[in-house]
Amino acid sequence: MKLASRKPHRKTRTGCSTCKRRKIKCDEQRPACTNCRKHSVQCDYLLLTTSTGGSPTSTPPIPAQSGTSLLPLAIGPLRQSPLPQNPLPLNLRDLELLHHYTTSTCLTLSSDPSLKALWRINVPQIGFRADYVMHTILSISALHLAHYLPEKREYYAAQGKAHHQSGLRMATSLLANVTNDNCDSIYIFSTMTLFITLATSRTSEDFLLLRNETNGGWLELLKGTYFIIRNYEHSLINSSLSAMFVAGRKRENLREEASLEYSAETDDLQELRYHISESQLEPHTYSLFWDLLDEQHRLWIRWPIEEIGWVPDPDRAAAKIDPSLISNPIQVQQGPQAQPMDKMYQEHSPHSSVYDHSPQPNNYMSPPGPTT
Repeated sequence: MKLASRKPHRKTRTGCSTCKRRKIKCDEQRPACTNCRKHSVQCDYLLLTTSTGGSPTSTPPIPAQSGTSLLPLAIGPLRQSPLPQNPLPLNLRDLELLHHYTTSTCLTLSSDPSLKALWRINVPQIGFRADYVMHTILSISALHLAHYLPEKREYYAAQGKAHHQSGLRMATSLLANVTNDNCDSIYIFSTMTLFITLATSRTSEDFLLLRNETNGGWLELLKGTYFIIRNYEHSLINSSLSAMFVAGRKRENLREEASLEYSAETDDLQELRYHISESQLEPHTYSLFWDLLDEQHRLWIRWPIEEIGWVPDPDRAAAKIDPSLISNPIQVQQGPQAQPMDKMYQEHSPHSSVYDHSPQPNNYMSPPGPTT
C-alpha cells in the first residue's frame, strides 16, 4: 500500500527570534507577528519598523496582559514625532494654589459633606470653562495660605489680589448679560468674591460698612448675589450647584418650623440676644451666653463675634456660620438695624459698583415669597 505523501509547505528562515526560540512557525506579519501579539510579547518586527521609520500596517489591537512588554508598542508612535525644541512651561504658582484649594481651602467653606464635595469638585469644573471663576478660586486659596503662613503673608496676599483683579476684569462685562447658561458661573463668582471681600485684610482706619479699595462694597456684592438667585433660581437648582440650593432649602424649612414654636413674647428675647452680640463683654461672658443661645440665634451673632476676635470652641460652636447659607434667599433677610445701616452705607457710597447697572430688587434685604 502506497503511503500518502506529506503536504508540501514553505519553509522560512526569516521568522522572528521569539518564534525561532520557541520552535514554532512564524507568519512574519508586520509590525508584529501573530504569535507575539497573541502572547503579548515584544516582536523583532516591531522594533525594526520603529527604528527604520516605516509606517506599520493596520493590525488588531493587542490585549493588555503585560504592561512592561507592551511599552515599546505604546511609545512607538511617539518616537516618530519630533521633540519640541523648548519644553512646555508650567505655572507652578497657580498649580500650587489649585492644589491647596482642592486639598484644604474647599474643606473650610462648608461643614456639610455634600457641599464640601461641591466646593472641591463642581466649583473647579466651572472654573475650567470660566476663567474668571478659576481666578477667584486661586485668589481664595492664596488668601488662605496667607493666613496660615504668616512668614509668606505678603507674597500670597499679592497673588490673591492679582487673581481677584484679573477675574473681576473678565466678569465685569458679563454682569450686564446674565443668562441661564452662565448664571451658575456668575453666581459662584459673585459668592466667592463676597468671601474674598470679607477675608481681605483691613486696617484699623477701615470701616466695614463704608466702601474703600479694600472691602470693595460687600453690601452691593450681596445685593448682586441676591439678584442672581431671585431671577435664575430655577436654572441654578438644575445646575451643578444644585446641592447648595437643596441644602439651603432644607435650612429654610427647618427655620420655618422652628419659628412656629416661638410665641410673641420671644421678640424681646431676640432683640436682647442681638444687643448681647453687639456689646463689649469679656470672652468668658460671651462663652456663657453662647451656651444659652439656640441654633437659630447663634447664626445671627456668629459673624459679629468673629469680627471682634472671639470664636467659640469647636465643641461649643455646634451651629457654625456656613458660607453656603448665601445660597438660601430666606437667609438674606433684614436683621435688627438693617435699614439705618443700609442708609448710612448709601450716603457714603457715591461710586458705582459692578452691579449698579443690573436691575436691583426694591428691598434686597427682604425675603422673597414662597417658592414652590
